[in-house]
Amino acid sequence: MTNNDIERSLLESLNAYVKHFEALDTRNELLKIASSILRSQQKQVNIAIATKL
Repeated sequence: MTNNDIERSLLESLNAYVKHFEALDTRNELLKIASSILRSQQKQVNIAIATKL
């Protein structure tokens, strides 16, 4: 996955989160959600790699 793909995926996920919950009031909240999304994506990549080995 390229950096552009990661950025696009993150922005799409954040946009969906905001539309669903309408609850991001601060930059800090947005950063926390972004961090959680990136950690989740990394776990998915690690699982996919492990299953291919």
